Amino acid sequence: MFKHSCCCWLVGIYLMTAAAFAQAPRKPPFLPNRYTLILAGAPVAQRFAGREQVRTAAAAAYRGQLEATQDTMRRELASRNIRVEGSVSTVLNALFVAAPAARVPELRALPGVIAVLPRRALRTHTNRATALMNAPAAWSALGGQSHAGAGMKIAIIDTGID
Repeated sequence: MFKHSCCCWLVGIYLMTAAAFAQAPRKPPFLPNRYTLILAGAPVAQRFAGREQVRTAAAAAYRGQLEATQDTMRRELASRNIRVEGSVSTVLNALFVAAPAARVPELRALPGVIAVLPRRALRTHTNRATALMNAPAAWSALGGQSHAGAGMKIAIIDTGID
């Protein structure tokens, strides 16, 4: 009896685990010809831990140094006809570029580039809550979705990175 219930329990655990992995979210696909250049130099948040320290004059001066280095790299990339699409310096010191895959070795060889990583598409999260709460019926009662929320004010309070 014990062996039978133990086997049933193990099979149940296996099936639940398999179901969980089957429903695990997939990573978004890589964007063709889009790369992140990780640059030398610690990002601001790594150098100045905590929200208050990131807001100091010393942190602002360091951010200025990182951005000056990034500007130098932007000019170098522009001279090579590589388009820079954006940059970050707080949590990561990086530039985002568009370039053919054949030029990745050239990007890796640039002084000050630590790594070249392919970029992934942004994740989009479909909100299914409206259907679950039967919001379309409520919108219809108000004259349609175009009138839903008319006159309402919404505020978002963002406390930033801690």
